[in-house]
Amino acid sequence: MDIENTNIILNRYLDKKLTIAGEELVFSFETPSKTWMNTNLYKDSANIVNIYLLEVKDNLELRNNKYFHDSNTERKKLPFFIDLYYILTFYNTNKTNLKERKNKEHEYLSKALLALYDFYDLAKSTINDTNFDSFIENIKLDLFPKPYIDEHLGLQLWSALEQDARPFISLKVTIALESSVPKQGTKTVKKDGKEITMSQYPSKNNSLYGRVFSEREEILTHEVSAIVEITKKGDDKIIYTTKTNELGVYEFMQFEKMKQTDTDTEVLVVKTNIEGYTQAEVEINFGNSHTIEMPINLTVKKLP
Repeated sequence: MDIENTNIILNRYLDKKLTIAGEELVFSFETPSKTWMNTNLYKDSANIVNIYLLEVKDNLELRNNKYFHDSNTERKKLPFFIDLYYILTFYNTNKTNLKERKNKEHEYLSKALLALYDFYDLAKSTINDTNFDSFIENIKLDLFPKPYIDEHLGLQLWSALEQDARPFISLKVTIALESSVPKQGTKTVKKDGKEITMSQYPSKNNSLYGRVFSEREEILTHEVSAIVEITKKGDDKIIYTTKTNELGVYEFMQFEKMKQTDTDTEVLVVKTNIEGYTQAEVEINFGNSHTIEMPINLTVKKLP
């Protein structure tokens, strides 16, 4: 959920609920100031709903910054809850009949109050868009929330906007912002118009693999191709060797073979030597337990 989608939902929902036969209703999310009232949108429209986002606040009661999901491709935090404070105002631009103008504004005001009061029951059936199903379920909507029930707020607001005072609806919408942090070794690609994050590590269980990083955790890609070797601890004899690909990933397909033939070897050393960089190596216990934490990453430092 995000602020833009919240605006879209409010727009679509109120557009359906406030429709009056034969009348066009225009929505605006701009600051309802004197400058705005001089725009073409205002001058060319008979009836306008202004939905102005006045303030954004952190919802401390629901706040939680801990990670709750750790997959192969991303770390996902618990939702970050925020409160969006809106004021809704209604404008009829009839300049010849003041009474008719006020009656029309009050009519839309009344319809909007009932629509927002019934939001939970009617929103999902009103907005026929499956893309917003989960968003609507997660919205919490409150009419006339604190501190926006202060009797002096309206006078202060309209004075600041250099406008004549008019009635408005104050509204608090609580939404959850979700954050996903792609892990190193992932790549975001587009498929069928959607962005998908994929792991760049091999998905096989019978290989030993990892990635080579610089000291700042930057991926060594096209500029540097690292040679990665496996030796036994205390022995310089190279058992297997491979090279990193364009994404800095290496893989030993012989890992399953090593598990079957080298069960007497308790410790292996995975190391890399790159020209212009320090040597990096990692020891892995490979004898008593055949379970090795994957991937085995190596970090090197660039020489001065």
